[in-house]
Formats: sequence, structure tokens, C-alpha cells
Amino acid sequence: MIDYDQVLYADRYGLVQRAGIGRRGNLLVAIKNLFFTVFRFPECRSCEFLFFRSLVRGDYKNLLSDVASSVGSGERVIVEDYIRKSSKPALRAFWVVFKLLPRFFSFKADSFYERVFLYLRLCFYYRILAAVSKFEFGVLVLFADMQPTENLLAQYFRRKGKKTVTLQHGLYADYRDYPTVNVINYLHQPSEYFLAWGRDTAELICRSGDNRKVVICGKPSVAVSSPVKKAREEGKAEGLKYFTVVLDQNVFQEQNVEMLGLMVEYAKSKDLIMNVRYHPGNNRRFYADLCAGCVSDLDLDGSVFVVGHTSSLLHEMMVLGVPVFKFLSDIPCVTFPDDLVFDSIDDLRKVMGAARETDFRSLSNEYIAYFGDESLEKYGEFFSALKNDRAVALYERL
Repeated sequence: MIDYDQVLYADRYGLVQRAGIGRRGNLLVAIKNLFFTVFRFPECRSCEFLFFRSLVRGDYKNLLSDVASSVGSGERVIVEDYIRKSSKPALRAFWVVFKLLPRFFSFKADSFYERVFLYLRLCFYYRILAAVSKFEFGVLVLFADMQPTENLLAQYFRRKGKKTVTLQHGLYADYRDYPTVNVINYLHQPSEYFLAWGRDTAELICRSGDNRKVVICGKPSVAVSSPVKKAREEGKAEGLKYFTVVLDQNVFQEQNVEMLGLMVEYAKSKDLIMNVRYHPGNNRRFYADLCAGCVSDLDLDGSVFVVGHTSSLLHEMMVLGVPVFKFLSDIPCVTFPDDLVFDSIDDLRKVMGAARETDFRSLSNEYIAYFGDESLEKYGEFFSALKNDRAVALYERL
């Protein structure tokens, strides 16, 4: 049986977050998504590996493209960024609503309104499933199988005997009892294999469920190269005059504001330019006053140093040898060296002074074990083994 509570977990959690638009607003959104969308998929053909991504973000697109490049172009099909709005209702949606009625009571709901909303979302995911089912493939590679669509695909096709794999799309923190939907990152893994960046996440995945098969493959790319990065590697860092503050997702807005306030004062005291890297979900207008006089979106690897809160970009910059420091808070996050954590300007000065001889590249190995060509080789090795039924020899029992 498919676990529909797992498929719909994020939607159910999201209803609380979207309470502001009201019941009618939520139902209208669900109806529009179900009936007034069309899917633009690649040409349907047989392939060994079907790569699928439901999360829409530029950096996610790049990551999936990198991983997919580890198998031959003739062996793969990539399905991504496929949803388009339509002015005409999709006739198939009406058929799906009728066909799935026996599943109307197959998941948890706290009210009839919530059940109707979740049912509409489930019907939408089944529309996507029907479209994906037209492909003939041997291995389904999902970008993030905790997401509703991908969770349904993983459960459905694994029950059909297909090989299923999911990638790691960020560094996952163990939230324990902290209330956040992000717990699904490690609690929900319906795919047979999980391809991890490093041991830190691999161990979290393994201890969060039974019989998890984890293979550490690293992350093929960690940042966009720039002339400044080349200068750093040649020991010519004297000309670097900006540092970067990496903002977190909106649920940590309070910490973003506090961190920005500290770093604005630090920038003034050091006569340095402050570069702000916004999270894709941030409302930049909200931070306009705090960030007045700052620049944004310069290359991270050109920074004198990088400061953040819980963003995995901190660990990715470690791979490139860029000094990174974490703003202290009570929010659960990925493990981070205690001697690189600060909660005030004076504290930051102390940890920066103590970190002058720190080898940040070595520190990164726990989080991103391989990168660049070495990582691509690991992915290629895994997919080749999986294709030939030898993957069991690769996964780690952590």
C-alpha cells in the first residue's frame, strides 16, 4: 500500500503556514493547479535512467544536470520544470478525480475541508504520475523524494519493481523535536538508494530509518568559479574587499535580521563592503533598509570570508577553502565546528583571529566528501553498478 500520509505530509503542514489566505483561497489554489495546468515533458522514449525534479530552482537545475551528466546522453531522459498554466481545464483531471474517489479516506485529515484540499492535491500528483508512466525506463532517479510528487513516484514505481534512487539536495540538520516541515528530509525516504554528499548526512539518513541504503558520492559543483577565486588560490587575496552574509529561508527571518544587524556594524568598523546572498524565497524589500549600502549576489568564492546561519552554502564554501563563520542561535542545524561560531562582533573578531591557520578544505570532508570530477566519477560508478545489478556492493552500512 502507498503511504498517502507521507505523500501529503508537506501539503498538510503547509496548510497551517497558508492560513492567511483562508479556506476558500487554499481550495481555489488547489483547484487551479489540478484543472488548469498542462505538463511539458520531453519526447517520450525508452531510457535506462529517468531523472525527475519537481523543485523549481536554478541551482537545483544545475545540480541535477551535473549528476545526470555522469551517465551517457543516450541512456537518460530528464523531466524538470514541466508545469505550465492553462486557460482551459484539463479533461483528464476530471477523470482522475472520479477514479481516485476510493482513496478519499486513505489519509489523515483534521477536518472535511482539509480532506478535500489534500484530495485535490493527491489528484494533481496522480496526473503527473500518469504522465511519467508513459516512459519506459529501468531506473528512476529522483531529485528529492521527500517532496509530494516525487514521494508518490518513488513509492509507486518501487512497488512496480523499478530501481529507485534519490539525491541529496542540501545539507540536512537533525531537528529532533523542533517543529519544522524539514524533518521530511531524513524521515521520508521511499527510494531504495540515497546518494549522499558526505558522511554527516549519510549517518543522519541511516539512523532515521531501517534498511537505508546510502552511497556517498559528493557534490559535483559547489560554487561558480570566478577570477577572484583564482586569485585566492594564487595567494593574491590582498585585493579582496568584500565579505558575504548568506541569508536563510523565511522561517528563520528573526535570525536573518539579527545577523544582518551585527554584520552591518562590522562592515562599518572595518570599511569593508558587505555582499548579501539572499535565499531564493526571501522578500528582498523586507531587508531593504537593513541592507542599504550593501551589494548583493557577488560570487561567494570571491569573499574575504562568509557568514551564515544554517545555510549549507557555508559548508560548500569550506570545500573551496573560503573562511566561513556561523552565527549562533538555538535553531537546530548541520554540525559546525564550535570554534567557528560567534554571537557578537567581539566574538567574531576572536574566532576570526583564531582561525587564521585553519584548513577549511579539510574541515569540509565530513559534509562534502568529493567534488568536481571526483564526485562525477562516484556518481558514474554507482549508476553503472546499479544498471548491472552490482550496487549492493557500494552502499554503506553506517
